[in-house]
Amino acid sequence: MTEESDSVWLSQWESNLISESQDKQQNIVDNLEQENLNVQSKLWGSFQNCATSIAKVYVERENQKNGSEAFRDAARDATLLYKDGVEMARKLSDMGMTVGYNRRNKEILQWVRKRRRFIRRDELIAMLCGGSAIQTQPQQQQQQNQQSTQQRKSPTFLSNDDDSHLDTFREAIQSIGTTNISNPVVDVIADPFMMQQQLRASPTVVIGQKRSNSPLDVNMDSPSHKRHRYF
Repeated sequence: MTEESDSVWLSQWESNLISESQDKQQNIVDNLEQENLNVQSKLWGSFQNCATSIAKVYVERENQKNGSEAFRDAARDATLLYKDGVEMARKLSDMGMTVGYNRRNKEILQWVRKRRRFIRRDELIAMLCGGSAIQTQPQQQQQQNQQSTQQRKSPTFLSNDDDSHLDTFREAIQSIGTTNISNPVVDVIADPFMMQQQLRASPTVVIGQKRSNSPLDVNMDSPSHKRHRYF
């Protein structure tokens, strides 16, 4: 059903209200998208500061220096990261609820416009409760067939991000060098620190190094494992 056919039974007052509601909903969605970008930028900056402070603690420990000041900086930056995360989550949650409320109103308006002047009670209750109206047997069978087809087409995603955290940590430290922040610690700690952490997490076998005998290895030349030929 097109908007031209809706105008046949919608009054001018109703059409104006619907138009104003649609403009308001679009503005709310645009504001949410912009705020989401702002939150990501702010949290990334807080994470950069926290990662750098943690790496400073490592550097001072390796240089056998008093790391009390570096530890305080790391604790402060970690606390700020937590507080920023809580604040941004609250703000986005409030905006998300507003967007959901307006989106629900939009869905109801679209649904009402398709039902002309008269709406069945079971249809209205089903719409508000997120269900569907009473269906006949052929309609139920068709819906079940569509759901089973969609389930067969749905892919299964597997994620294995055991090493992704170290990659993000390295990126946060190294990307500080591309900004206007002057921090001489970045060049010193970025590669050696992360390399050592990766070696600890994923040990490798050195080429040419003799593999130690496993307790499960069996020496087939041992007399105790040779099969006796004579009885």
